[in-house]
Parts: sequence; structure tokens; C-alpha cells
Amino acid sequence: LLPIFLDGLNIWWDASRLTAAGNFLNLANTGPVSDGTNANVTFVPGVVNGRTVARYNGVTSITTTAAFSPGVNFSAFCVVRSAVIGGPFIGWASAGAANQLLVSNAGENIACFDGLVHPTSNATDYHTNFSLLGVVSSGGTCIFYKNKTILGNAIGGVLIAMVNLANFGAVGAFFSAFDCAELVFYTGVSLNGTRL
Repeated sequence: LLPIFLDGLNIWWDASRLTAAGNFLNLANTGPVSDGTNANVTFVPGVVNGRTVARYNGVTSITTTAAFSPGVNFSAFCVVRSAVIGGPFIGWASAGAANQLLVSNAGENIACFDGLVHPTSNATDYHTNFSLLGVVSSGGTCIFYKNKTILGNAIGGVLIAMVNLANFGAVGAFFSAFDCAELVFYTGVSLNGTRL
């Protein structure tokens, strides 16, 4: 990813850029969100384009950060590959599991969930190769992307405000197994800086 430093770039995590303690260093350095603290995340070099990935084991791996609330206008993109066919992917979630942003289900539909409304994309394959998955929400209306191509019209309605997102890779007692190379998060609507 080549994130552009526009207003609202709150997170830029790169699996090859870590703090001395082995946590995600927030390269954005422009918003209130802090570095990501990794628990049971393994870093494997040379996996995608010669670069390191963060490997989540689906059992205990999770990244946490200071809780943030992007509301109904946000953009999130990550370079990711699921460990198995139909392996659910958990992006951001609130500690109480009510809000889930950039997640997927066993049908490999990319989705968001605000505790009531659950817009989803068409199904896509993100287990065979690394993909740039993303969601852009404008006023709660979501558009989902894979490699910058729209995954059909989102089905499921308009989101209410996303709040208290603090976890990446797990929601409640559910953990997902995947590799993630990089992630950017804007608290605003942006398609800039999403080029592999």
C-alpha cells in the first residue's frame, strides 16, 4: 500500500515495521490511534512480494489498540490472505463484539456489522492469493473492494455509527486465521493510497 497522508489517516500498520517490543508501529502518526499491541501473532518474512506478514493462528492471535470510533464515514484496506477456503476474516471489532468493520464469513463475503445492520459484498476468493480487501463507507453506505474492483452492490442496508473499535483479528471469543501484510485506516472516505 502507498497511503497518502490526508486528513483522517489514523492507522498505517506494516508487518515489516514493528516497535522494539514486536508490536505494530503506527506509521500514520497523524491520529489518536496508537500502535497495535500484538498477542500471539507470528511474523513470517518473505511471504508476499518478499515482505513480512503477520500470521494470526485462529486460536489466540489478536492485536489491540486504543479504542476509536470512526462513525459512518471511514475507509479501511488491508493486504490479506485467509489460511483456508471459507475461513472467516476479522478486521476491526469493538471489545463488546457489537461493531465489526471489514470482516468476512464462511462464504467469503466481505462485510461490516453495527450490531443490527450487516451489509455484505458478493462472494470472492481471498484464500488463493493475497488480496487488497477494503471497505469505504459514506454516511453508512458501504462499498466493498477487492484489488480496487467493486464487489457488487452491498446488500443489507445502511450502517449506524461504528464505535469503540479496539481489536483486530478477533471478536469476542472468536479468532480468525489469516496472514496480513499491511493495513491502512482512514476516518473519512478515501480511495487514495490503496495501490499495492
